[in-house]
Amino acid sequence: MTYNELLNQKEWWQKCNEILSRDHYRCRDCGHLGFHNGYNYMKVNRIEEIDSLFKEWTFNGVAFSKFWADLPILNPNQVKDIKFEKKYDNDGVYVYDLNLLESINNLFRDVYPEKVIAVSKANIDYLDATMYTYCGIIKKAISSYASGWAYLFEFPCVISNDIYVNIEYSMPYMIDHVPYERIIFNITLGNRLIFIRFSLYSFHLKGLNIHHTYYTRECKPWEYENDSLVTLCEDCHKKRHENTGIPLYDQEKRFISNLIPCDRCGGSGYLPQYNHVEHGICFKCNGEGAVIR
Repeated sequence: MTYNELLNQKEWWQKCNEILSRDHYRCRDCGHLGFHNGYNYMKVNRIEEIDSLFKEWTFNGVAFSKFWADLPILNPNQVKDIKFEKKYDNDGVYVYDLNLLESINNLFRDVYPEKVIAVSKANIDYLDATMYTYCGIIKKAISSYASGWAYLFEFPCVISNDIYVNIEYSMPYMIDHVPYERIIFNITLGNRLIFIRFSLYSFHLKGLNIHHTYYTRECKPWEYENDSLVTLCEDCHKKRHENTGIPLYDQEKRFISNLIPCDRCGGSGYLPQYNHVEHGICFKCNGEGAVIR
């Protein structure tokens, strides 16, 4: 199995979730909030923790936690039989892609519904929901395009007693001739799922990589101890490979050499401009950041 194929295994997704959640989706070197595609999620303990993700934004004039606690009820739409497509199971926590194309059609046509994601310990097939739309998401610094939209789904039952946050990104797209960057937050708690998107370049995120501080021959990417794995943004990941030797060991933990960064991706293992193909994994180094022979 190639390294690229290993990075698409369930075991690596589980390990990524552990590291991303531990590091709160922030680069350990520069502290920048980021995204890591692949249906990853972060578990938080209190809804107030989410305020730090949206510290530059207000939701109907208040912080996110206050907005969540006292939601304005606006133009409810009844949605029948939303399909919960299970993407993978992380030790009893299910990551669902809500198939809204079948359920809503013209009602939800602008939201690219393949990115509406729920995280839950419940085994769900279909659920009805009441959907509300909110447009009062504003960046505190005045900007003509600094705005966001939220779509709240209320289900007839609790789908999660824990708080899960999923952050996704895709290439820009157009709605009514206005470009939008697909920076998306999905937050699951209780009987609610809220889907939040932002206008073009108003919410800047960097792609996040999981960096190995060393490599061992024949060791699968998820077989390393957590303290040897670090969340880094693409820029800081390249700098680590360029400025810090990444040692390679044999199976007996004997030092072989320091790895030389891949000259195509700069050592990050990813090419963000090709994010739509295999999540942007560099094919020259197969996502390793260096050509290991």
